Amino acid sequence: MNKKIQDVLQEKSSGLEMILAKAGSLQKLQSQVLKTLPEDLRAHVVVGGYSGQSLVLITDTPTWATKCRFLAPSILNDLKKVEWLSTLAEIKVKTGFMEKPVELTEEKTVIQKNATPPPESVRRQFEQMAAHEENPTLKKILLKLSQKGSP
Repeated sequence: MNKKIQDVLQEKSSGLEMILAKAGSLQKLQSQVLKTLPEDLRAHVVVGGYSGQSLVLITDTPTWATKCRFLAPSILNDLKKVEWLSTLAEIKVKTGFMEKPVELTEEKTVIQKNATPPPESVRRQFEQMAAHEENPTLKKILLKLSQKGSP
């Protein structure tokens, strides 16, 4: 049975609504963080998580992590000037697998009941998001998505 994404989003129990809202927030945060970074660092940093007071940045190598840690006080100061980030108190920097964030589009997508597992790069993104997610429901959904492509 195929469902349109709009139908799935209207199902409150699906959890996709929560995932899309979280993804939109992280995408907005990613854009804000990139504005505060030096040009040479931008291609090597992604937002790994955010919990109101704590921001996790993930870099692709230890070298970029070191530079990011060195700049963290300045980055924190710049981000706190943004009204919706004024409660930010710390920046944690980690090194790990990193892919550019996926851009959200309005494209219509069909979700299949027996969907094939997502590609390896997508699986790793879901796993990475789950590792930094504090909400247990969202964490469970992200892990399921990383395994079989649908919650």
